[in-house]
Amino acid sequence: MEHSPAGSPAAGSVCSDREALLQAVLEPLRRNRSPNLRIATLAKSANLPLDRAKELYPDDASILAGLSAQGFARLEARMRIAAQEHSDPLMAFRRAGVAYVTFALDFPQHFQVMFHDRHYEEFEEYAQEAADSSFGAILELISLCQAHGCMRQGDRNEIAALAWAMVHGIATLGMAGRLRGHSHPFRNRDAFLEFADRCTKQVCESLA
Repeated sequence: MEHSPAGSPAAGSVCSDREALLQAVLEPLRRNRSPNLRIATLAKSANLPLDRAKELYPDDASILAGLSAQGFARLEARMRIAAQEHSDPLMAFRRAGVAYVTFALDFPQHFQVMFHDRHYEEFEEYAQEAADSSFGAILELISLCQAHGCMRQGDRNEIAALAWAMVHGIATLGMAGRLRGHSHPFRNRDAFLEFADRCTKQVCESLA
């Protein structure tokens, strides 16, 4: 059994401490309040020594990058799991799009941080890697569809950008509650996700 070097935290402890600090950022966001990103405040909320908190996240940019990286990793997992449930490549691509919308509804605080302009300017390398990996999952599905002849040939990045813009717009409007009312009667989550599914179907048909 492999042990951590003396004096260094075990991997499980590092993950646990990181999670505690990220939760300290998320909690005020869940109450629609701006989080206090001072590391001393976050360390106190997470019940961690200040030196330990600074070791994990030296500044506010790094902790926001950590939250973004966590969000992109969860988003990628959601999309891949949804896609794996279907053997038909085009249906897999379509369901991954709905999974994107579902993720935004389930993790609105992460979604808010992941796509905030300020945070992109200060993205840490590992957060950018997580973002690129999640986009890579979309590119892989497009390649699979093209290889099976169920999606037109063309620039994968352009096709991915088109699909991403569509599902991101739906997700953003859904989070804001902008698609409710008499003209768009999506009064519950299931009805809204059915709408998202119809939209992804139309996109897939346009790309066939």
